[in-house]
Amino acid sequence: MVPVSDPPRSRVHAAVREHGEAAVVGWCTELLRGSGPHGVPREGALVLGGRHGVALLADPGGDHAWWWQVWGARGLLHAWHPDAVGPVLAALDHQQWRVREGALRVVARRRLDHDLQRVADRQDDPVARVRAAAGRALARIEAADRQPATAGSSVSSSHARTGQSSAASADRGSPSNART
Repeated sequence: MVPVSDPPRSRVHAAVREHGEAAVVGWCTELLRGSGPHGVPREGALVLGGRHGVALLADPGGDHAWWWQVWGARGLLHAWHPDAVGPVLAALDHQQWRVREGALRVVARRRLDHDLQRVADRQDDPVARVRAAAGRALARIEAADRQPATAGSSVSSSHARTGQSSAASADRGSPSNART
């Protein structure tokens, strides 16, 4: 079990080593879709929610279920599969601004250019942090599109659209990365 007090990146990476990237991405997308902590194994909820998740599991009442969606998006910053694109894009329209911001952070990190108009529309969001995240996402995608793919680059333009590094796609066929 990953200590809930570890930073999110460390928790997610440890969970990937223990359970595989497909499982962790599955937890993230389930949370991002709004399934809440009961839609994933308890360990998945604790990995993604950390010590704050422990508190929410202990007190399931209240109007804070959207935090699980924020934590699902945050997990996708550190574990990825292209199947997560749909839930990420859907989260851009969530009523809670932190979920929209989290989804935009994933769009930026993974350089997802699947629905640029939807991302651009977030530049008119009523919340400044969401507008800023949309601007960063668009700038990062635009920069990736301008950057020529070279033999030594870590992300080619074709991998930028799926959010995969070249190394990740090369490893796709290995048993440790098999989808479960």
